[in-house]
Amino acid sequence: MKKNKNVILIIILLIIIIIPVIVFLNFYNRNLNYKKSISIKIGESLPVIDDYVAKEEKERLDSTQIEWKGVTLEDGKLYSAGKYTGYIKFKDNKIEVILEVVDDEDPTLEGVEDITIYVNTEINLLNNIKSSDNSHDEVDVKVNGEYDVSKVGEYSLSYVATDKSGNETVKEFKLIVKEKEVPKPNTSSTSVNEN
Repeated sequence: MKKNKNVILIIILLIIIIIPVIVFLNFYNRNLNYKKSISIKIGESLPVIDDYVAKEEKERLDSTQIEWKGVTLEDGKLYSAGKYTGYIKFKDNKIEVILEVVDDEDPTLEGVEDITIYVNTEINLLNNIKSSDNSHDEVDVKVNGEYDVSKVGEYSLSYVATDKSGNETVKEFKLIVKEKEVPKPNTSSTSVNEN
């Protein structure tokens, strides 16, 4: 009977020691559960490790930071659309994660109004036009349509503002080319009466 007690005691001790070791090894050796890709809008903050890796998985990581390539921040936010690659360190390896920064907002376009000029007057149609974008990048502004300042007429034109992501704003205006007004000679006659 004493032998049986010793065998049972040894089995219990082995179970107490072996089960936690097996559980730990299973936990440590399984693959990391993480998001491979995240999308954010332009002007949002750079995602952190918590955005990619579940809270219970963080303790398995070699580092709690993401190593980003080619990311430029402005006040902690991203203003350049595109795909960026980052790396999470796990078991002495680097796991690649992707961040896609999306720009789906059209640029602003201000100062658009109809313009009236006299025939043969030189004009820069972009003079009073202002445009900006949420990306903080320069916006390309062009005038669409045909016109001829040497010919009297009313021309329907539009301004087109396009950002680096291809978003665009279009606003229409008219260019009115008028004939120069020639002052009319004074035809009223004044008679002077001399006595």
